[in-house]
Amino acid sequence: MKKKSDSTEAMKKVLDIEKPILIQSDNGTEILNGAFQRLLTSKGVRHITVEVGDHKRQGIIERFNRTLENIISLYQEARRTNTYIDVLEDIVYNYNHTYHRGINGIPQQLYLGNPSTGTMNVKIEKNAIGVGDKVRLLKTRQAFRKGYEPKYSHTIYKVISGNGYSYFIADDDGNILPKAYKYYELQRIESTQRFHTESRQREPRMTNKERRNKRELEELAYIQCIKNWDSYSVDEQEQLRKWYRDYYAKNKQAERKRYRDHYAANTEAVKERAKKYKKTKQSGDNV
Repeated sequence: MKKKSDSTEAMKKVLDIEKPILIQSDNGTEILNGAFQRLLTSKGVRHITVEVGDHKRQGIIERFNRTLENIISLYQEARRTNTYIDVLEDIVYNYNHTYHRGINGIPQQLYLGNPSTGTMNVKIEKNAIGVGDKVRLLKTRQAFRKGYEPKYSHTIYKVISGNGYSYFIADDDGNILPKAYKYYELQRIESTQRFHTESRQREPRMTNKERRNKRELEELAYIQCIKNWDSYSVDEQEQLRKWYRDYYAKNKQAERKRYRDHYAANTEAVKERAKKYKKTKQSGDNV
């Protein structure tokens, strides 16, 4: 559908066949435009939109779109054609009459099993979360989050109320969070002690500066292990520390100078080897 009017005309055809109780969609302008909304209001159809970034609410239809796209692509590749509209009804028919592992059955048979409401006779397992349970909250997923980092919060909350789908939770101080969280955003835990034991995070990697500081502190601390260190006066101990710092700094500068000299010498040697290799290769090509 290229235009907003196309979606409105398509919905008119759907409503002529059967009127749904509720329609759930994304925030596309082809759905939220005035003409489409007036049509739904006139027919008494309730319309809700999903939150921005909430992919779970539209997961079923998005997965169907992907499956349908894959089937159409396979057909086009096999027949060497870009046209599929003439076989679209056959493709949808095959989809509705094929066994689906997700629902453990064939969609058409499940639909005909309860034609009065149009719902599938699939049992939904009861949610394990209940009022009074201790839960952790799902963190907002970052684009470059490390795989070993915890997905749920370290803070433990208590479920105050809920309806089996969304729940209100409170922290240890009894402050109730203003937002109701869905069941898949919560993780029920059995033992607080077990959680703290298993959720230890990795220590962050030290920077080069932190690593140097740590080494210097360890070496300075080694001075305190000098025999009869306590027999020295405070001024003498400070002089020893100053001498070690100066000694360490001089060795550091000398090490850097050796590295620069070694690098410069090797650079010239590498250049000479490259020249010899180039001459040898050219002479071989000429032969």
